[in-house]
Amino acid sequence: MAAKFIAKSMKANQEMLKEITDNVLPRSEMRATLLEDTLIRLFCCLILLHWFVSSVFAAPHKSGSPERNTRKRSVAVADVIEMNRLAGYASTRSVALFSPDGSKLVVVLRKGNLKTNTNEYSLLLWRTDEVFQPSAPQVLLSMSSSSSRGTMNDLRWLQDGETISFLGEHRDELQQLYTFNVRTRTLKKITSHPSNLVSYSMTGDGKRIAYIAETPVETLFDKSAAREGVVVSTQFLGNLLAGRKGGSQWEGGEDKVFFQAAPSPIRPIRMAGKFLPESLGLSPDGNHIVIRTCTAEIPDLWQQYRDPVLHTLMGKTFIAGQCYWVTRYVVVDTATGDSHVLLNAPVGSHGSQIVWSPDSRSIFISDIFLPLEIEDVKVRKARQSSTYTVELEIPTGRILSTVTEEQLLLLGSDPNGSCLRFQSGAKNQRDGSTVLLCKDGEKWQKAGTDRLQDTRPGIHLEEGLNSPPKLVAVDPSTNRRAILFDLNPQFRALHFARVEEVRWKKSDGQEVKGGLYYPVGYEAGKKYPLVIQTHGFNPDQFWIDGPYSTAFAAQPLAGKGIMVLQADEGWDMDDSPDEVDREVSTFENAIGYLDSMALIDSSRVGIIGFSRTCLFVKYALTHPAYHFAAASVTDGVDGGYFQYLVYANMYPDGTQFAESVNGAAPFGQGLKAWLKRSPGFNMDKVNTPLLIVAPNKFALLGDWEWFIGLSRLHKPVEVTYMENGAHLLQRPWQRRISLQENVDWFAFWLKGEEDPNPAKAEQYNRWRELRTLKIP
Repeated sequence: MAAKFIAKSMKANQEMLKEITDNVLPRSEMRATLLEDTLIRLFCCLILLHWFVSSVFAAPHKSGSPERNTRKRSVAVADVIEMNRLAGYASTRSVALFSPDGSKLVVVLRKGNLKTNTNEYSLLLWRTDEVFQPSAPQVLLSMSSSSSRGTMNDLRWLQDGETISFLGEHRDELQQLYTFNVRTRTLKKITSHPSNLVSYSMTGDGKRIAYIAETPVETLFDKSAAREGVVVSTQFLGNLLAGRKGGSQWEGGEDKVFFQAAPSPIRPIRMAGKFLPESLGLSPDGNHIVIRTCTAEIPDLWQQYRDPVLHTLMGKTFIAGQCYWVTRYVVVDTATGDSHVLLNAPVGSHGSQIVWSPDSRSIFISDIFLPLEIEDVKVRKARQSSTYTVELEIPTGRILSTVTEEQLLLLGSDPNGSCLRFQSGAKNQRDGSTVLLCKDGEKWQKAGTDRLQDTRPGIHLEEGLNSPPKLVAVDPSTNRRAILFDLNPQFRALHFARVEEVRWKKSDGQEVKGGLYYPVGYEAGKKYPLVIQTHGFNPDQFWIDGPYSTAFAAQPLAGKGIMVLQADEGWDMDDSPDEVDREVSTFENAIGYLDSMALIDSSRVGIIGFSRTCLFVKYALTHPAYHFAAASVTDGVDGGYFQYLVYANMYPDGTQFAESVNGAAPFGQGLKAWLKRSPGFNMDKVNTPLLIVAPNKFALLGDWEWFIGLSRLHKPVEVTYMENGAHLLQRPWQRRISLQENVDWFAFWLKGEEDPNPAKAEQYNRWRELRTLKIP
C-alpha cells in the first residue's frame, strides 16, 4: 500500500512540476506558493519512502521467506553442499552439449539435498537461436541419486538430434544406460545389468552399444572357498577381512566389457588384464572396439624411450595380476570377440584421446609413442623422445599418417574426417584456444578456424576468485557475450570472504602462489588464526570450498573469522624425498610470509591434508619447523610402514611411492632412512591435535597406524569413520561430516569456540578431554 501511495504521489509531483515549467506564472508570489507546496509534498514522500525501505529491508523475516531477507550472512557448510554445479558433460572448450544440427543445447546441473541425502540433477535445454535473448531454460528431466556415482553422466546426442544417451540411476539403484527423447520427454532404460555400468559407447543410431561394468559384489567364502580356503594373492586386505569380492576394479574387482547389436542379446567380450574404462570407443559402424589396456609385460625395447614419467612407471615391480600403469591400445572385433594390440607402443602421460573417422576405417589417437622397430636411426631417435597424434588403420594398426607431435587435446573431427579440432596447451595448462589441423595431400597443416564453419555460440562457465559461476554465451564472430544462466542466485544473500592471489617463495627461491581468503568482517591490523588448505590453487576458479569436494571448507572457515590459504603445489621432483621437503617448505614459508605481513597469529595455525598431501602434513607434524595448533587429514598416503604393508598386494605403485619418498625399502640398511623420514616412525614428535576422517574402510586401514600410535602416546587424536564414502565425497551427509567437522575442529583449537548446537555436546566433551592431554 505504501509503495502504491508513494508512486502515486511522485507521479502527481512530476505532473505539477511539469505544469510549473511549461506555464510561466505571472506573479512571483504564486511561484513561491506552488514551489513551497511541491517541496512539502516531496518531503512527505521522502519520509514515507524512508519508512517503507526500513520496514521492508531492515525488519527481520522468518527463514521461510528468504527472497525478502537481504541481510547477508556468512557462508555455511550447507551452502557449499547445496550450491548448483555443472555435471554430466563438460568439455574444456564448451560446457554445453549441442545437438548434431546445432539447433539446441543442453546442460546438466547438480546440487546436494541435505534433507534426503541425495544429489539432484536437472537437464536444462535452450534453443541456440535464443541464447542472446532473455530466456529461461526448459527443465527437461530431473533425477536424484543416493550413491557416490551420481546420475546423468557422460551425455551424448544420437544422430536423430532429439535423443540423448547417458549413464544414470534413480535413488538406491544401480547405474545403467538410459536414453531420453527431448521432444517426447520419454526416458528409456536401455540396460538392466546386475552391476553398475562404468562407461559406454554407442553408435549414432543407438542400435549397437558397448559398455564396461563392474563385477557384482559377492561373498568371498562360497562353497569352494568354504571347502578349500582362499588363496591370497592380489586381494585388498579390507576385502579379505570383510569376506567379500567383486565390485569395481579399484576395490579389487574386475571390470568386464559387454557388447550388444540390437535385437541380439548382450554378450561379454573376453579380454585379458585390466583396462581404463573411460577409453572405451565403439566404431561408428559398430564393428570394432578400441580400448586402452594395462601392459602385462614391458617389452625390452621400450626402455629406449626417454620420457622420465614412462621410465618411472616401467621401473616399478609388479606381480602377476597387477596392473602396470604403462598402457597401450587394443582393438576388438565385435563379431568374433577376438582382440589384439593395435600399436606396439606405450601411451604418453599428457592425456590420450581417440576419435574415429566417420567411415570407421581408421582411428585418430593423441599422445601416443610410435614403435621403435625401424631401421632409420634419425626417425627412431625422434620417436624415443616424442609422442604424437596419429591416424591408424583399423584393424591392422598400420600408421596411415602422423598428424602432429605437439601436445594437444584432441576434441573431434569434421564430418568427412579431413580436419581435426584440438585444444592448445599441455596437460593441466589448456588455454582454451582451438587449433585446427587439416589434411593437405599426405600432410596435416594448421588451418584457420574459419574452416570449422561452426557458427554455434560458445557456452562457457565464467567465474573468478570472487565471482560465482555463471553460464555465458559468446558469439564466435563478433565476441558479443550474454549471461545465459546464473547458477546460484541465492548467493546474493551471502557474505563471501574476499579472496586475493598471493605469492611467496619456497626455501629454494622458487615462487609459489595461493589464494588468501580474508575472514568475513576483516579488520586491518588485526592478526587472525590461519588454516592452510593444500593440494593446488587456480586463480581463475570460484572455490567456495577448495579444489576437491572432500575436507576443504574455505568460505565456511572464513565465516568463522579464520584466514584461509589455499596453497598451490609443484609437480617437479615427484616420488622422491625432495618432493616432501619442497611441499613442507611451501607451507612453512607461507606462514612466515603472512606473519611478516602482520596478517596472522603464527601461534594459531592449522593445516588440512587430503589424498597425496596427507604425507606432507604428517611430515610437517613430525619434523616441525613451525608448531601447528591443529591439523586434519582425510584419505591419503603417508609414507608409513603400515600403509606399505596393507596396500602392497593390491596397489604396488603406492608401495613403491613410499619407498621413493623415504629413499629406500624398509628392510636392512633401508630401514634407517625410514626411521629418519617416515612420519609413522616419528609420531613421538607430534604435538598437534589431529583429526582423521576416514570415508571408507580403505582409508580407515590406511590411518590405523596413526590412530593407534598417537593414542598410545597419549596425543590428542580423533577418528571419524564413514560407510562406503568415495575418495571425492559426493553424498550430502558425508560431505557435511567431512566439511563441518573440519570447521568445528579448527574453530575449537584455534579460537576456543564451540557450536552451541545441543546435538554437538558430546563432540565437544570429547575434544575438551583431548585438550587436557599435554600439548606445548
